[in-house]
Amino acid sequence: ASRIIIETTPLSGVSVDTLAEHFGVNRSTIFRLFKNAFGISPKEYIDKLRFEKACQLLSNKNLKIKEIADSCGFDNQCYFSTAFQKHFGMTPSHWRKNN
Repeated sequence: ASRIIIETTPLSGVSVDTLAEHFGVNRSTIFRLFKNAFGISPKEYIDKLRFEKACQLLSNKNLKIKEIADSCGFDNQCYFSTAFQKHFGMTPSHWRKNN
């Protein structure tokens, strides 16, 4: 259910707070439920989906990195690039060239 909610909401609008509100529980409960169900925090889960989408969009060489960052719900291109590199060990541009 959580993946469907996240996938049908623009990624810029998904947060731990929006998930808690949707399910009618507090943040602590959402964290506990996600840890039990997925083994990761809701923030890590949301970021995982954002990175999956980013990888799909990076295959379109006509899209700028900034456009991809915006589409995936990241606040700015610099943060996106830093987070992407931390997650994958390479920059989005490097990933795009190698995939």
